[in-house]
Amino acid sequence: MVRESLILIFLNLLLAVLLPCQLPAQEISPSEFLAYKAVIGRSGYDRGSYNLRPEIEAYLESYDAFLHALLTGTPTSHEKFEVIAEQSANRIGEDQLPLHLFLQNEIGLQRAFVKLKFGQELASLWQMRQSYRIARENITLYPDYIPFQRTWGLLQILVGAIPDNYQWVPRIFGFTGSIHDGQELLQKVPGDHWLYGESQVILQLTSSYLLEDSKHAVQDFRKLINSGWDSPMFSYLYMTVLIRNHQAAEAIQHFNDHRPHIPLAYYLAGNAYLQAGEYAMATKIFKQFEGEYAGEDFRKDTKYKLFLSSYLSGNKTLAAEYFSQISIIGSISTESDRYAAKAVESGYPNATIMRIRLATDGGFYRKAEELVTQSPLEDFKTKEEQVELIYRKARLYHFTNKPDKAIQAYLQTIEMQDKENWYFAPNSCLQLGYLYLDKNERSLAQEYFRKTFDYRAYEYKKGIDRKAHSALVTYF
Repeated sequence: MVRESLILIFLNLLLAVLLPCQLPAQEISPSEFLAYKAVIGRSGYDRGSYNLRPEIEAYLESYDAFLHALLTGTPTSHEKFEVIAEQSANRIGEDQLPLHLFLQNEIGLQRAFVKLKFGQELASLWQMRQSYRIARENITLYPDYIPFQRTWGLLQILVGAIPDNYQWVPRIFGFTGSIHDGQELLQKVPGDHWLYGESQVILQLTSSYLLEDSKHAVQDFRKLINSGWDSPMFSYLYMTVLIRNHQAAEAIQHFNDHRPHIPLAYYLAGNAYLQAGEYAMATKIFKQFEGEYAGEDFRKDTKYKLFLSSYLSGNKTLAAEYFSQISIIGSISTESDRYAAKAVESGYPNATIMRIRLATDGGFYRKAEELVTQSPLEDFKTKEEQVELIYRKARLYHFTNKPDKAIQAYLQTIEMQDKENWYFAPNSCLQLGYLYLDKNERSLAQEYFRKTFDYRAYEYKKGIDRKAHSALVTYF
């Protein structure tokens, strides 16, 4: 349960610290910077090619194994990382120099996140407690040391993002945190510091994943790309924000231009092609992902997306084959996998509504508008389909900058759904909060953010609750 509420925040925000940036000579030498860049860029790290101090070499070996474990998701990569992380921490030693303290604590955070990734919730929280305590001591001793500010800012955001219904976690483990305080710390990192780039990316992913402001995150990522930074990991992160900002066409273009050698980037590209209605390409890319990715997560969702590609293109035989495989493959460790598993219980979706949903989510608004125009409410037989159609209209109005129409459709969704446990109404409440916030109607915004917590036992609840909590603690 703890894992369910924390892993998405932890994983995506931690991936933010993988951005290469310029390192000053007084902390890391030019040769050490090149090695660091090779590790975090996933461009191939050969420690014999660099002149590294022992503590930097140890840290980079841990970092390399850490990224491999996160990105492949295999038990063997987890086991290998644990061995290397312990060895690396021992090699760095007990030196009390600020840089050494920073490197040691970063390895501790890596261990916490990998444990969380592989389902060891209590061990992860215990490790996080130790890292949190050390980070607090470090920032107290050296309040102006930028690396400590970055670590403490990241931890403040992570703890501050924990939803209200999981606040027993920070109370038990002695965590306190604020998204706003974390943002302020990260914004203090100067532009010429070696941690400036990653601090900015943490801020951007916070905006995108926690505060539903992917527009500015995309703009900032694009500036960094245009300034000359490029790596497979960077491309992967940029694609995540593009897709969250309903820019599937741009995500496809970036994928084709850069072809990042990270299997999860293929998963993202498959989703973008599916949203674009390019079902043959979506199938091809998803099959490539299946062949290259060794982890158990995202496999149910990939089968579901393969089913949708066949179903929506009219290949009923292949659609049935993929649909039958969803329940017997992979895990339910991610929200998308759980949704795929639930979809098997619900049966085939309404094809028209699914096309509207995919086109809207991908930013193909003209296509979505045409489908909506051709789909009168009376054509849909069940209450769930009718409610979802209104909800899809609300999303389309929202994304095409028609706030008054969006508000009306979100309110209609809430009224029509009544007491059913679908996610349409609670997410409508969340989106009404954002819309009223934009209109500076703060009391209504707060009311609807809080109203999301009234709904129980529906798909995507944890993510919706997390966003509502983040909005309340950030804006009020």
